[in-house]
Amino acid sequence: MQRNFIWGDTENKRRYHAIGWDKVTVPKWMGGLGLRKLDVMNTACLSKLGWKLQTG
Repeated sequence: MQRNFIWGDTENKRRYHAIGWDKVTVPKWMGGLGLRKLDVMNTACLSKLGWKLQTG
């Protein structure tokens, strides 16, 4: 969803882009856009949810 927002992709039309997703997720202080990697955020959120379910 973030990728589609940044570059304006739609389901029907794909475009070529000059920058890779790995460059976009670089922190701002290192010259990137500062977006977080969604797989890392998903793992963190699921781990936190699991911990809360285990400990009550």
